[in-house]
Amino acid sequence: MSVISHQTVLFWILDLKGLYPVLDVIKRSRTVVLNGPAGLFEESDYSFGTYEIIKAAAEAEFSVVGGGHTAAVIEKMGYDRKFTHISTGGGACIEFLTGKKLPAIAALEKSAERFT
Repeated sequence: MSVISHQTVLFWILDLKGLYPVLDVIKRSRTVVLNGPAGLFEESDYSFGTYEIIKAAAEAEFSVVGGGHTAAVIEKMGYDRKFTHISTGGGACIEFLTGKKLPAIAALEKSAERFT
């Protein structure tokens, strides 16, 4: 089994030909981070990719989702308990995972220093 490390897959709307390689990468990954749906999931003609990616990601050992739209789809599918963590803050979630200091966390840390 080959290991794919730190691979980022970007797409707007996947057709079936493009979707299957993405699903293959996700299914072989032990850690998956989703940030946003795959295209126009609100339109039934374009929702297949989003649903299939969520199903594949739900099987990962460790899975994090960032973004309210994606979280809503996952909840609608009944997959919310299959993910390690779901955040409605997409951009904030990704910034936190990449080690950036979030303003609210920084303010809490500063307050803790001041009042303890």
